[in-house]
Amino acid sequence: MSKYITFFQRKFETKPYEEEAAAEFDNEKKKYVNFSLDIGWSMHKIYGPRKQKNDQCTVIGCKNCGSVLEHVDTCPAEVRYRFVNTKCKLEQIGNHNHGPYVSNHLSEEEKDKLTERLLVNPTVTLKAAVQGINRRTGQIVDLVVDINLILGTRDRVEYELNKRREQINMPRKGEFLGEFGKIMNNYTGYFLYAQVIPGSFLLMYRSPAIKTYCRFSNLPAVTDVTYKAIEKGYYLCTTVMYIKELKKHAVIFQAVMDGLSYNYFAQHFFAFFTEYKVKFDGEDSMLYALMQSVQRISSNNNIIPYDEADKFRELVYTIRTTKDAEEFCRSCNEVVTRYKNSYKWLQWWLQPSISSMIFRHSLPQILNYIRSDERILSNYKKHAVPATYNRAPRATHKRPSKKTVNDGCPPDVTKKTY
Repeated sequence: MSKYITFFQRKFETKPYEEEAAAEFDNEKKKYVNFSLDIGWSMHKIYGPRKQKNDQCTVIGCKNCGSVLEHVDTCPAEVRYRFVNTKCKLEQIGNHNHGPYVSNHLSEEEKDKLTERLLVNPTVTLKAAVQGINRRTGQIVDLVVDINLILGTRDRVEYELNKRREQINMPRKGEFLGEFGKIMNNYTGYFLYAQVIPGSFLLMYRSPAIKTYCRFSNLPAVTDVTYKAIEKGYYLCTTVMYIKELKKHAVIFQAVMDGLSYNYFAQHFFAFFTEYKVKFDGEDSMLYALMQSVQRISSNNNIIPYDEADKFRELVYTIRTTKDAEEFCRSCNEVVTRYKNSYKWLQWWLQPSISSMIFRHSLPQILNYIRSDERILSNYKKHAVPATYNRAPRATHKRPSKKTVNDGCPPDVTKKTY
């Protein structure tokens, strides 16, 4: 049903005619309201300045898009509207010299027709609405193009259907909120947590069988957030991991949220670690890597002599297990003194970020690493003292290399490597 009090039944009459309709006058606003002057005429946009309020005439604009409109220049027909008391009288003068054009917008009657079809079949698909055949059921449905020719494309049909759904408070096709109950019944065991309070929406789910293929000890899990992946106003937080059996990254955990505050992510990661029971055994992996490195170094006779391999392993064991700071430093100095080519190797493993996960320290030593970085950052923030000094590589001039005769032996790159 039309929302206008004043509207006209006859559309695009080629000959002169008159028609009268009811009119409503608002005493507070001191003007006529709820009227539509649409009679199916072909209008085109005017790209120019609008008329001011103090001018004698006003320019009528499009009620839908706000553009200033005017009838076709070459057509001699014109129409006059006259409001008197509770009546509006339409008078068309002259004849049209052209046929009707396709309108840019749907009229109120056409919108009502589209709404009626949507109420009859709320789950109508775009293909069925445009082509007239529902491929899922084989049922023949009415073509929406019969309502207006502008509904001949899927994009325009989708836009108009969504507008009608919003007007009658009907969930859009594919909205997870509107079909939430149906989705939960179809995917039993997938959902872990659901909070559907407006302004604090959070929905978490995963595949029940995917956890048996997740290898957290070997492969990392990556989490990222995407906006409008499901619907405008909601974020999709996805955690993926490479699955060897699938030979690709697969989704192992997902959450739908309507915000990006820390509360959402705190609940997300708490549920994630609770569900998968991830073990943080990185220190064992680093220790295993150290022992492999010791084995490789001790077997290289250019770095560790053959008869000194056992002594080298003994010193490394002391460095790794002792809690005494003096014994730790004494053992490190002995390694560097006895095996000079192992200096860079030992220097790499003694980095604070690595040694803190391998070597045994007292609690003050571990806290000193943290306090040292804190002081460096504090000095940089307060006094602009840089954290590093004179680390830029200096310009060097290469000396011409001497030509050497190839003796057929492989080159010794031990000194360059370590």
